[in-house]
Amino acid sequence: MEQLGLHGSVGIRGEIPDLATQDRRLLTGFVDELFANMVRHADLSEGNPGYALDIVFGDGRITITHVNAIRRQDDADHNLVAGHGLVHYRNAITDGGGSINISAENGCWVLHAAIAQH
Repeated sequence: MEQLGLHGSVGIRGEIPDLATQDRRLLTGFVDELFANMVRHADLSEGNPGYALDIVFGDGRITITHVNAIRRQDDADHNLVAGHGLVHYRNAITDGGGSINISAENGCWVLHAAIAQH
């Protein structure tokens, strides 16, 4: 990500369980989608606050928090869920008993998701 001009951190906390195949596919696909969206929409300018992605395993769920600065031209329309990828993952997460909340706060894109483990 740094070679693309994105600086930030990824944190993983908790003991990683032996995930069911459907949960592993959902988690890896969702994280891939988050990184792809950063490449398309994150602020790459000098001095941007970067990104933070935290994944927490525990209590029968996987909690994901993701924050990155929004590229200036994207600020005006706040088109937070325009791509089919996030719609797909929102549906998969909620259909599986989880939750997802996406918002724009102070020029940053903020996502909170909880994926129920099966």
